[in-house]
Amino acid sequence: MFDYQLIRSTRRRTISLQVRNGQIIVRAPSFLSQQQIDLVITKKSAWLKSKLNDAMQIETANEAKFVAGSCLWINGKKKTLHIHFEKKSSLENLDDKILVILPQRIETKCLEKVYLSLQIKKQLATWLKEQACHYITTKLPLLVTQTGLNPISFKIRLYKARWGSCNNKGELSFNYLLMMAPLWVVDYVIIHELCHLKHLNHSNKFWQLVDQYYPNYKDAQLWLKKHQSQLTW
Repeated sequence: MFDYQLIRSTRRRTISLQVRNGQIIVRAPSFLSQQQIDLVITKKSAWLKSKLNDAMQIETANEAKFVAGSCLWINGKKKTLHIHFEKKSSLENLDDKILVILPQRIETKCLEKVYLSLQIKKQLATWLKEQACHYITTKLPLLVTQTGLNPISFKIRLYKARWGSCNNKGELSFNYLLMMAPLWVVDYVIIHELCHLKHLNHSNKFWQLVDQYYPNYKDAQLWLKKHQSQLTW
């Protein structure tokens, strides 16, 4: 059986399967049992294997995309990647570029393009996670005070197919790749997940609550949709 993300809805009447960024997403009506859902997945196993294989090939092709001159988004601004080798590794977020400094001891190995790309990606991931932890740890309490919606806990991690999540225990999770988006978009995602503490669905009442605390939420959704293909990892 495949691992998958299950999204139930009282409005949905049919089941749909989707492979996005190497992850299977199952959207199912609330009335379907787990056994019925698993049966559909079993019947579609050949199709799912094909889609997952395609995703893996794309991911392999992307392994060498982090090289000098590459472009990536940081806080909603497109920046050029620059690489230096010095005694100690570090990362500098400058006005129009991201400077990744790698240790000189691995410079020879970095002549191999894929190895270099993976080292850069690893350093960027660490930095993005640190930035997300700092920003969300600072911003979340302010938005909790504003909304009166208080999570049990939250964590920062990497997701392939979503920006955040909220479970029925009141625990929130946020994708550290949010640091690629403008901070006003990050604020929308935080509000979005806080509102799920009251409505664990996407009903009209949920969106009314989002609109109450973030009236420009459609602008944030539009930004994410427009730049989705560029915010890949």
